[in-house]
Amino acid sequence: MRTLFFLLFVLTVQHISFAQSSDPAREATDRLILKYNLDTQQAEKAYAIQVRKLKNLAEIEAFASSAPALYHAKKTSIQQGTQASIGRLLNSNSQRALYRQTLSEQRKLRAEKRLAMEAKGEPEATIKAALLDIYLE
Repeated sequence: MRTLFFLLFVLTVQHISFAQSSDPAREATDRLILKYNLDTQQAEKAYAIQVRKLKNLAEIEAFASSAPALYHAKKTSIQQGTQASIGRLLNSNSQRALYRQTLSEQRKLRAEKRLAMEAKGEPEATIKAALLDIYLE
């Protein structure tokens, strides 16, 4: 079993190192595989999650300029849904602990960014847009 995990890890590292992939879903999945040490089944599900996230983001891109409030609401929903899906995917205690730590770090970064922007007197819409750019999955 350890040999299988080691082989999966080596193949993943090789894929990341040598492949010049233009598939953003695959690249995001590879980062998740390395970060959480995902097994093969988890990797397949993670790829499906990333494909769905990118498809959903592409569908709402038109709202970025025409309806910014709607765009931000939908992007927030997509981010939360993706993170929840990743959380359900993880099955070991170490994976879940790392996931909780990642979410905690994201909240911390967003809080710091909010405080800094509020101190500068930035409008709320600008703050919300900047906070959405802080996404750690």
